[in-house]
Amino acid sequence: MLTHNHKIRPRGFLALFLLALLFCPYRASFSMDIEQTSTPDPQKVFGRLVTRACQKLQAQAKKRPLKLKYLNDSLQLTASAAALMASGRDFVQARAALDQAVEKYPANSFAFLLKAITYSSQGDSLSANRYFKTFLIESRVFTGFDKIFLTWAEMREIRKIVYGILQTQNVPLTEEEKKLMQKITFKNLLSYIAAPGPEDRGLNIGFIAVIAGGAAILLLCLFTGVDFSRLLPRLLLILYMAAWVSYGFWIVDLAFGLPFGWNRFKAVPLCMASILGLFFLAELWAAAQDFFRPVEKGYKRCRHCGAATPKLSLECTECRKKL
Repeated sequence: MLTHNHKIRPRGFLALFLLALLFCPYRASFSMDIEQTSTPDPQKVFGRLVTRACQKLQAQAKKRPLKLKYLNDSLQLTASAAALMASGRDFVQARAALDQAVEKYPANSFAFLLKAITYSSQGDSLSANRYFKTFLIESRVFTGFDKIFLTWAEMREIRKIVYGILQTQNVPLTEEEKKLMQKITFKNLLSYIAAPGPEDRGLNIGFIAVIAGGAAILLLCLFTGVDFSRLLPRLLLILYMAAWVSYGFWIVDLAFGLPFGWNRFKAVPLCMASILGLFFLAELWAAAQDFFRPVEKGYKRCRHCGAATPKLSLECTECRKKL
């Protein structure tokens, strides 16, 4: 029975490293968005990258660091398969774990890579190449799931080496090249917008309500001649602009992933708070400048609103309060 608590021991990592070296014929021949580089010893580089990723994967899987259960389950199943591979045990059982990992989370590109390694180590180059191609396609977008155990630079290097393997073995990539050149998986993005995950559903509905409702309110204000130089209309306009900027962060995170470990759940509140904070600071600065500006002769400042009012007036001409 398959369990998720296999531990990768130092000998296991050595075995996984040697296993990765075993199948890695390589020639520096790249095209498309995979840039041309000259790596000193690609077999060793590949083995080191895969082994290091498996180490991190095994350590992180125990912590269940992701918010959603199915993502953590996929992570644990992938770690379990890596442990089976490292210990040199049944590759069939390892592939079964990887199949379950992909079933839990179809965008788990690293599972396809490990599955390709198992087939290649058994001499089944046809199946190995099929899963190498699948890995290249699925790893076009560097996701938060990948960040748990890989850096962007490591993923990029692995993709280059895998592409080199396929080129060396004269594997045709005519159809796949078009997909590999796509930077954004529009199909996945559109399907996400149509059926968002549970944690994003509220944010999605909120954005739609704010953007659609805000547009209607702004049009109404324009038709009714609202003065946008006043504080409240100005605040509503700033809020609407902040919603659009935040929505942009949300889409960019879905399409590319935000840098420096950020995600839309951190970026959106910070963006809204920053824009509103700057707006209120600007208003306070303008009010302070206006309040301390000298008034003309025969005028005085209203103690309620700070407006310049004739000295002989009994009430403020702006706020209509008694002086």
